[in-house]
Amino acid sequence: MKLLVVAPALGPLGSGAAGGVELTLVNLVAGLLQRGHAITVLAAEGSQLPGDCAAAALWTCSGSPQATAQHQGREAPIAMPADGLLHRFWGRVLAEGPAAGFEAVLNLGYDWLPLWLTPTAPLPLFHLVSMGSVNAAMDGAIAELARWDQRRLAFHTASQAADFALPQPPVLVGNGFDLSAYVFCAEPEPLLGWV
Repeated sequence: MKLLVVAPALGPLGSGAAGGVELTLVNLVAGLLQRGHAITVLAAEGSQLPGDCAAAALWTCSGSPQATAQHQGREAPIAMPADGLLHRFWGRVLAEGPAAGFEAVLNLGYDWLPLWLTPTAPLPLFHLVSMGSVNAAMDGAIAELARWDQRRLAFHTASQAADFALPQPPVLVGNGFDLSAYVFCAEPEPLLGWV
């Protein structure tokens, strides 16, 4: 398949601005490339893909980063900067995606705009929802899209998906960590961490 993967509109890939979603994107792209898919990544200007993603094409856009959903209030309205990456990303997807021959678009950002565009887009849009409920407007957009066609949504865990009003059981997609990038420690320090 020829796929377009849209990064979060939070800053350049490689900067860490998108947190764990950057790791998800890199592992996803590397895995899809290994399976013979043709992948293009759409990300902020200044983005870099690691070596195991070198076969992917990279489209970039300039603009201001989107505010992160988890740092907004629960009742905060949807807002986009006038020169924002988010609407530039999705303007490019809609304008150039069909002519580029993409069979589908995978959105990794947690943003209202791509969810809202999905039913009327000229090519299939799919969304990997990376967070639980943090904003009422996003909850509404996810529920509305799920009522239209829940196959367009996937989640990382059942407990995360349970935050949303879904009419059917969710599609779950794990992060698929490359375990060769980590070293097992049989005697760890007395620290606790979680994802």
